[in-house]
Amino acid sequence: ANGDIILWGTHELLAEVGDVKAGLWRDGDAAATSLVGKTMLDKARVLTKNGLVCSIKTRQELLMEQRAASVIHWMSVLSRSCDPLCNRVSVAISGHRHLVPLLHSDLKLPRQITSAWHSLLLTLLAVP
Repeated sequence: ANGDIILWGTHELLAEVGDVKAGLWRDGDAAATSLVGKTMLDKARVLTKNGLVCSIKTRQELLMEQRAASVIHWMSVLSRSCDPLCNRVSVAISGHRHLVPLLHSDLKLPRQITSAWHSLLLTLLAVP
């Protein structure tokens, strides 16, 4: 996924806990679920302890991030195509509804979304 390095997927985590626990986890066993969750958090702790940014995401979340970044990138390309379209995109972005929340969470968003967002903002700032 653009900008994400996936170190451990479900397959790797389940291989680490073993076949028996993996089967119990698939069946919804509470103890096995706790073990898989603990293993996942231990992996995240190793990364964050060494200064890396770590997040735990589902496949669906990764796909939604990619879609959001694509939409923002498309708006940026649309804005660069001509001044009237740039003005329309600029008018469509509400300061309090869109801009302020995105700026508040800028450091918490994935890199691919923030880079597309910053590109769009720079394009919109160039509106004559």
